[in-house]
Amino acid sequence: MKVYKHQKAQDQKQLRREIRTIFERLSSLTDDVAFSVEINKWLTTQAQFHHYSLGNAMLIFVQYPKATKVAGYKTWQKLRRQVKRGEQGIRILAPVVVKHSFKVEPVSDEEQVIEKVIFFKTVSVFDISQTSGEPLPETPQWFSVGEDGADLACFLKEACRVEGISVSESDELGGPKGISHGGSITLAAGLSPLTRTEVLAHELAHELLHHHQGDNLPRNICEAEAAATAFVVLAHYGLDDDSKVPNYIALWNANSILLEERFERIAGAARRIIRMVERVTFSDAV
Repeated sequence: MKVYKHQKAQDQKQLRREIRTIFERLSSLTDDVAFSVEINKWLTTQAQFHHYSLGNAMLIFVQYPKATKVAGYKTWQKLRRQVKRGEQGIRILAPVVVKHSFKVEPVSDEEQVIEKVIFFKTVSVFDISQTSGEPLPETPQWFSVGEDGADLACFLKEACRVEGISVSESDELGGPKGISHGGSITLAAGLSPLTRTEVLAHELAHELLHHHQGDNLPRNICEAEAAATAFVVLAHYGLDDDSKVPNYIALWNANSILLEERFERIAGAARRIIRMVERVTFSDAV
């Protein structure tokens, strides 16, 4: 048993080292164009696996670059699919929540505090291409991003409303296509549907990242984070443009630890926006 636990601990350390190595390699790139292309690749991966943590999304891509849908062995069985013989699992770190109860003073059977303690364990998942069996249930068709993202812009606007963020349009912005004020967003009038969607996602990222954190980041860092977040959101809904790679030079030359922190912020904001959209679209559907 002790040997088994030791091996599990070693596996977890190895996976964390692999994540650290990725960021160390990114931070060591000396060409800003190559850096932007590489960042774009990781952001696309995050868009594909937004419900996974940043580190796990990276681990999935490193171990199985062609992955599209992953799940655990038992989950695939519940979906009446079986992992093919000889397939190797994709190792990720899964959180475990343990309920810990203890009595508080004065001691009483009724007075207890429940504390959730989170730690991580190594688990294996498999991509759908590593399985065979019945086709997956079709995805409900109640949600569509619309032509050039027009419907997605409507859902983003509704998500803003639910969060207490007002959205308006103005023909007096001058140069900017959008402005985030902290509690409200103003879009330039007359934007094309796709541009309107991109700008709204960008400004919503500013609202989530840069008006309540109090970290006073330089403007170029804020713009790079918002652009990256918007890219992940649009890519998740199939609106990414392979011919248009944003320049993330503002994130360049950061050390690996700082780069990972910025990636975590970007992934977290994108995940939150996608969940906001899912909530409003689901409520419309039911």
